This record gives sequence, structure tokens and C-alpha cells, in this order.
Amino acid sequence: MHLFLILLFISSICIIYCLEPAHGWPIALLYSSNKSNPRKYALTAISIISLANIITNVFIVLIYIIVDYYFQFKTNISEIIAFFILIFMIILSLRTFFSRRKSLESGSMYYKDNEIVSAYFEQHFQHLPYSLKSLFYFGLLLGLINEKEFVILGIAFLDINSYLLIILYSSLIYLSFIFITLFNVRNMRNIKEGKRLRKYLPLFEFLNYLLISIIILIDILGIL
Repeated sequence: MHLFLILLFISSICIIYCLEPAHGWPIALLYSSNKSNPRKYALTAISIISLANIITNVFIVLIYIIVDYYFQFKTNISEIIAFFILIFMIILSLRTFFSRRKSLESGSMYYKDNEIVSAYFEQHFQHLPYSLKSLFYFGLLLGLINEKEFVILGIAFLDINSYLLIILYSSLIYLSFIFITLFNVRNMRNIKEGKRLRKYLPLFEFLNYLLISIIILIDILGIL
């Protein structure tokens, strides 16, 4: 039952991550906006961005598999490590919510809360056209410096098959990106709506991390 709930929360974390306008779908829409077949080019662009994200996800889990092979973490130690990683994510999500609300109210751009991504965005995506190669590098950059890597690492420390985690997380990231992009491809105004939604996403992340942490704490204490 606990495993099912954790996998359910992982699914919702993936969807929240993909809804975030800073994570790719508005760029896919912009890339397709001046093309003869917007749906086709938007699908191509978001597929490249999501593939780059998936590569970083797989990389993180493979690191855990290698470390676990040599150190053979016991279940209770793994759960404690996962618990503290998620506590860190709870604090980070609340901090992001309050700082993002302030920056968005002042009219800041999507990437203002991350200077590295902001600089890359301004260099490569402020003026069309831009290349598929730059989209791929953008996806890699987002994947490598995004805090979701801590979530993947925390979940990997739980008693979950690492290969199942890779398949589940990668599939959900890809499918969520595809659905959100294709849903919005005919309406560029949804980019502005996404900006309004953006300030609430850390709250949903906070709830997910909190609930997973409670489940892990119950296991650690042996309450149920």
C-alpha cells in the first residue's frame, strides 16, 4: 500500500514538473509558432527537451545503483536518508513559493529565480529562430540543475526497484510534456496563463513531499 501511494505521488510530481512553464512547453510552442505545421514542430521540440530531461534522470538513478552496489544500504538507513532529502525539498518548495510569488508580482520573467537558466534563455531563445541542438542543451541544463534530481535520489533510497523508477519517471515526464504541449499548441495565450499558474505549483510540490515524508516516517517508526 505504501509503495502504491509513493508511486502515485511520484506521478503527480512528474505532472507538476511538466506543467511548470519554465520547463519547456512554452519554448516548444514558440519554436512551432512560425512553422507550417505547428503541431508537428511542437511535438518535435518538446520530445527533444523531454529526452534531455530523461537522460539526466537516468544518470542520477544509475549513480545510486552504483553507490548502493558497493555500500549495500540497509532499508532503515535508506529510509532515513530519503526522509531527510524530502524534508529538504519541503523547505525548498516553500522557499520557492514565497520568492516566486514576489518575483512574478513584480513582472519578472519565467527563469528569474534561476540565473543560470535565465542567462541561457536570454542567449538562445529571446530571438527566433533557434535550433534543435539548443533545445537539447536547454533540456539537459534544466535536468541537471533542477531540484527534482534530489527527489529522484530520495525516492531511489526507498525500497523501490531502481529500473522501475527509471521507466516510470521517464515515461511520465515524456507523456506529460507531450500532452501539455499538444493541448496548448493552438493557443499561444496559454503561455501567459501558465505564468499565472506557476506561482502555485510549489505548493502542490510541498503537499506531495509532505505526504511522502509522512509515509516514510510511519515506516521508520513502525507505526503501521
